[in-house]
Amino acid sequence: MKPNLTYTYEVAPGEYVTVTLEQQKLLDTEWNPTRESAQAFLNRHDTGLLDKAAEDAQDIWLREREDVLERFVAELRKATGDGSKKRQSGLKPAWYNDNSHEGAIFSHLTKWKRGEKVDPDSGAHPLVHAAWRMMAIACRESGNYPNPNEVR
Repeated sequence: MKPNLTYTYEVAPGEYVTVTLEQQKLLDTEWNPTRESAQAFLNRHDTGLLDKAAEDAQDIWLREREDVLERFVAELRKATGDGSKKRQSGLKPAWYNDNSHEGAIFSHLTKWKRGEKVDPDSGAHPLVHAAWRMMAIACRESGNYPNPNEVR
């Protein structure tokens, strides 16, 4: 849920300012509307509270990005671990040499469309496996794969 860090505050009939809760408290306790406008008062006090609100909002969205990436990585680890076991046993080639990614994407999509929610080998959702295969293709096509001579 997106936090409401700023909002429009009616300081007088027809006069609105966008303020933080801290600025509203300042207006409510220290502002004299007969001496100056609310915006002039806030400018004069130069509290920096709007800058703080913007920083807080940035931190919230940074935490959201980190949270979603951690969740995605946790799911991708399931598919990666399963594939790694199969590659180590010789059942699959290295991911960057594997030409079955595209077909596997459709296989995993079909499993999902038929109601499968958990891959029996990995415990991952079939769409996680499809996403993994898509990422493998994207990495290969963008050149983001290891030099085979450097891989153990």
